[in-house]
Amino acid sequence: MRNDDESLRFLLAGGRLSGDVHDKILARLTPRPARRFRRWQWLLGTTLVAGVAAAGVAVGPGIRSGSAVEPWRATKGEAAGPSLNARCPARGAGTCRPGDPLVFEADGGDAPVLLAAYADGPAGERLWFFPAADGHLATVPAHAGTVLAREVGRVGKDWPSGRYTLQLFLLSRPADRATLLAGQAAVQASATITLSVVP
Repeated sequence: MRNDDESLRFLLAGGRLSGDVHDKILARLTPRPARRFRRWQWLLGTTLVAGVAAAGVAVGPGIRSGSAVEPWRATKGEAAGPSLNARCPARGAGTCRPGDPLVFEADGGDAPVLLAAYADGPAGERLWFFPAADGHLATVPAHAGTVLAREVGRVGKDWPSGRYTLQLFLLSRPADRATLLAGQAAVQASATITLSVVP
């Protein structure tokens, strides 16, 4: 009887498929929609991904000042003392050109301090900013946030291109170059920063 009904519908439709048969064939040919995740499955998956990411952060390697990731910013250590930074204002991070001014910054100092700074060049030469030849040290005023030292250094016009390592020190009392290099200065904070001098 079922076959007779389908044949009759086929004849009445003028040799075309009836709507009912058309719908059944279309249902077989159309792929089923992907199964939708229930809300609890979605939350479980999101929680697992977040947990794996947190574990990666917890056990991943730390970033140290002078690394390839952030070579231009010296971060605070465990003692939460002032952090140090140096930059050529007209250039990109970590880059200077011969003759550029070099500014020094300290963050979080609650009392005025002195700044000593020198650079070790690509050929091993030592280039002093502070103390100057006459013993003068830069001054960093007390400030709750980031503050610039009152004195500005300068990249030498005769400095060859290459990678330089800046050594920065905040001192609680004056010290000369020899005292600083001997490790006998009253250092409150220090930083090592990589600087690239480009032509």
